[in-house]
Amino acid sequence: MHKFLFATTVLGALALAAPYAAAEGCGKGAVVGGVVGHETGSGHAMAGGAAGCAIGHHEANKKAKKEAEQDKQQDRQMRSDRDGDHRDDRDSDRSGSGSSLRDDHDRSAR
Repeated sequence: MHKFLFATTVLGALALAAPYAAAEGCGKGAVVGGVVGHETGSGHAMAGGAAGCAIGHHEANKKAKKEAEQDKQQDRQMRSDRDGDHRDDRDSDRSGSGSSLRDDHDRSAR
């Protein structure tokens, strides 16, 4: 009976960890969790591996979300800088300093 309970527990842990197996961060977390669970003793390696996989996946998602937010801010900053440069060009045309194409065309028509 004891072996049956252990086998059922192991298969249950594997079934719960299966969706995360290919997930980013799972492998590294599972290894660390498995080692910690093994050192704890009494067959906790499987539970440690499953928990480590879930935690590793969670941490990888947090890192990816943070990087995406940084990329988004960088894109916003680049657009803002680019739009600011164009505004400066338009403002200088309106101020009358320098000639525009229309002014050149009017002068040549005279």
